[in-house]
Amino acid sequence: GTSHREHIDQETHPQAAHPLPASAIMVGVCRILSTLLCLASLSTMAAGKGGSSGSGGSGSSTTCAQDGTDYAYSESVSGSARTITTNHCPNHPNYNLNPNIAVASSTTYTLPASPTFVGSSTDSTTASANIDLSQQGGVVGVFFSAAMLYSPYGGPSYGQVTSWTTSATYAEGNTFDQCGCHGSSTTSASYHCHVPPSCLLQQLGQSSSSHSPQVGWAFDGFPVYGPRGPGGVMMQTCTETGGTYGTDVCTDACGGYYSDDDSIDGFVYRYYTLGDYNDGTSCDLPGCASPTSDYYPNT
Repeated sequence: GTSHREHIDQETHPQAAHPLPASAIMVGVCRILSTLLCLASLSTMAAGKGGSSGSGGSGSSTTCAQDGTDYAYSESVSGSARTITTNHCPNHPNYNLNPNIAVASSTTYTLPASPTFVGSSTDSTTASANIDLSQQGGVVGVFFSAAMLYSPYGGPSYGQVTSWTTSATYAEGNTFDQCGCHGSSTTSASYHCHVPPSCLLQQLGQSSSSHSPQVGWAFDGFPVYGPRGPGGVMMQTCTETGGTYGTDVCTDACGGYYSDDDSIDGFVYRYYTLGDYNDGTSCDLPGCASPTSDYYPNT
């Protein structure tokens, strides 16, 4: 009953994940500082690029190597801007479980280096969010692996995201590869994740007892982490746990968590990719660590 359609022309055996290339080791330096259902900052969404300005390559498409060797990612901060340049070829093996593939395209994104939080530190509903992504597909952030971060929206075939059963994870989870991602096009860069990026988490040393490492950036400028929060707890929305936002360790409806005590990073807000993950070396089909409803909205 599931489908691998994802705005079509928009959406060997699994291998072990490759070590994180040196060009991405900057992750550690970045610590000085939801796919997301909504965004929390003042940034606005540029067409197809999220809360950032972006430019992409043109011409004939080039397929990314399936062993991760075509990977390219770099970032720098100058003044108030963070600039990310990538070709969106992942730094780990990728496997095609739908008709689409990982395509290379040199792309540059500019996002705020010091984003302004405009949500509420105590309201966990989407009412306090700045941008609604429940009907907006496409890239809303970038992982350090060069994969795109997508919102839970899977396209007009599924309609507005209102619950897990209307999310891309529910409809397309059987096409996520061993790293938790897949492509949605055969002609343009689209390799993306709606769920925790298993291979990247493995590369960055995720453990079951510690806070997840930062795995990328949302286009509103806030950091994105894996699924584990303070103390290694698997993060879920406060709606799911019954917890009190701002007091208990749970996220708002956007998958975000407010904490300004510098115990996590130098930001007051950050997103978590919610859900199960694996070691990135293999998986059982259908579904490679495809989270269930208790981790909605996943991104």
